[in-house]
Amino acid sequence: MLRRPAPDENDVELIFLAAVLGGAMVLFIGMHLPFLMPHCAFRTVTGIPCLTCGSTHSLQALLQRNWLMAIRWNPLCVLTIAAIIMGAIYAVITLVFRLPRIRIINMNAREILLMRLVVVILIAIDWVYVIITQSRLR
Repeated sequence: MLRRPAPDENDVELIFLAAVLGGAMVLFIGMHLPFLMPHCAFRTVTGIPCLTCGSTHSLQALLQRNWLMAIRWNPLCVLTIAAIIMGAIYAVITLVFRLPRIRIINMNAREILLMRLVVVILIAIDWVYVIITQSRLR
């Protein structure tokens, strides 16, 4: 549903855009000062890659326009970054041109459960993929 935000409503697009820009600054600093990027504590303790293992390598590959290697490191990271970029573009366009905002409303409990289930399954599949492939990529 498209609608304009109410006067007392949080400006979700502005908050999202601020979070994206803040996150981009942190990543930029972290990638130029590698000692700020911590090693994976989960992998250190268990020997198993965590859910996000390979995301930094994936991001570096994306920045070098090596799309295939980025997907090899962590496919869900690439999808997440693509979604964030699309969300940021949407936020900029709606904020600059003061357009009505997209809001998903009136979802029933079954639809919410299905959305959550899809997200959990995607994360599980990605984690299995990362566990299987990380030893070959390092």
